[in-house]
Amino acid sequence: MRKIALLFLALMAFTACEKEDDLNPTSMSREDLVSTLTLSNGLRITEFVEDGADMTSDFNPYVFDFETNGTVTATKGSETINGTYSVFLDDGRKELRMNFPMTSALYELSDDWYFISANETGLRFADGVDVIHFQNIGASSNPPSGMIGENLMSSLTSVEGLKISKFIEEGVNMTSDFQPYLFFFDANGSVTATSTGADIVGTYSVFQDDGRTELRMNFPINSALYELNDDWYFISASTTGLRFAEGGDVLWFQTAGSGSNPPPPSGSGTTRDDLLSLMTSPNGLKITKFTEEGLDMTSWFNPYLFVFQSNGTVTASKTGEIVNGTYSVFTDDGRVELRMSFPMNSALQELRDDWYFIKVNGNVLRFADAGDVLRFELQ
Repeated sequence: MRKIALLFLALMAFTACEKEDDLNPTSMSREDLVSTLTLSNGLRITEFVEDGADMTSDFNPYVFDFETNGTVTATKGSETINGTYSVFLDDGRKELRMNFPMTSALYELSDDWYFISANETGLRFADGVDVIHFQNIGASSNPPSGMIGENLMSSLTSVEGLKISKFIEEGVNMTSDFQPYLFFFDANGSVTATSTGADIVGTYSVFQDDGRTELRMNFPINSALYELNDDWYFISASTTGLRFAEGGDVLWFQTAGSGSNPPPPSGSGTTRDDLLSLMTSPNGLKITKFTEEGLDMTSWFNPYLFVFQSNGTVTASKTGEIVNGTYSVFTDDGRVELRMSFPMNSALQELRDDWYFIKVNGNVLRFADAGDVLRFELQ
């Protein structure tokens, strides 16, 4: 019996050593760990234990984005917390150091975390008895999303341009190849990518497959955007953009107007005089899209026919109602803008603003102001 007990203890010790070896891989270098952190489609904490207390639920709602410049951004809905990080070697062990503001909800993560292990779906770290597990969102399983096709279609078409902020294919970061392009998705299923050269026109569709929302894009085979031709699983959405994945490949679209007013596509070539000529079309214009602070208010303004005169006056009319105002088209910091003024007590007072001109798309004139959207269609 004593021999059996000793044999059992030896077997347990061997197994423990084998497990410990698995938890301290030597094959992943510091550079590999940085690459794994920054090439992910966002990381989510699936386990966080501190002093024996499981605090996972406090941190699981956040999506962490590690950038190569040493910054890390955690987002939860409209909440964003910015921090810094570094990956370094100490006594031959790889460590992750994170720093978040003391007053933030993520301050507890500010520590030096020893790297333990990595697999296709995530990373494990520890500090004494404390444990943190990061899971790669969409790394291999393309999880189902909570956004239905109609909502995704609306998100794609209701903004004035999307830019690719991350594109990774087969582990290679190719973001810089696509960042110069501004993408415009139209409700008719066409997508136009504009850069300093000629526009590239393709098609897209949003559909459901096995309960998951997907985006399919098709650009010409001989175009610079051919690599985007795929079925992309929708992963998540925020106030600033949309995330997709396909296996280990990653595609992030960022709202071009999120937090700022980007200059119009340099390939548009529309001058102040060009825009003024379009605005003063004798048949008038109608508003086909108006969103303010995320609220779609198009139906309020669509009934009006706007006639812009060359003398700087504008008349908006619908059955039984005429509203008079003024306007100007000017250039500020190299960007063409439209300023409209209507009486404060009128139904059109929400249009009083300086609107940055974005693009002419067929008969549609696109404008934006931060995240707000205005589209006029020539009649």
